[in-house]
Amino acid sequence: MQLLQQRADTSPNLPNIKFLDSFFFNTLRDRGLVQASARFKGVDIHNLDFIIVPHNNNFHWNLIVADLNSHSIVLFDSLYNDKSAYEALSVFKSFLTGFLE
Repeated sequence: MQLLQQRADTSPNLPNIKFLDSFFFNTLRDRGLVQASARFKGVDIHNLDFIIVPHNNNFHWNLIVADLNSHSIVLFDSLYNDKSAYEALSVFKSFLTGFLE
C-alpha cells in the first residue's frame, strides 16, 4: 500500500488517492471517528478522488473503495456475505458522512 500511495502522491496525472492501512477499519469500528481521522492528518479529503481501505473480516480480505467524485462506495468481496458486507459499508459510510461534515 505504501508503494501505491507513493506513486499516487508523485504522479500528477493520476487521480488523488488515499490508501489506508489494514488497521484503519478496526480502529474506526472499535475506537471511533476521532481516532480513525488521525490517519488523514495533513490530507485535504475534499481534494481526493478515491479512498481505498483493505478490510479483514474473520480471516477473509475484502476491499472498500470510496469514489468521492461519484459519491459511491464499492465493496469488493470474493465471498459476498450480505451481513458482513452491509456492516462494513455501513461503518465506512458513517465515517465518511461524519468526516466530510
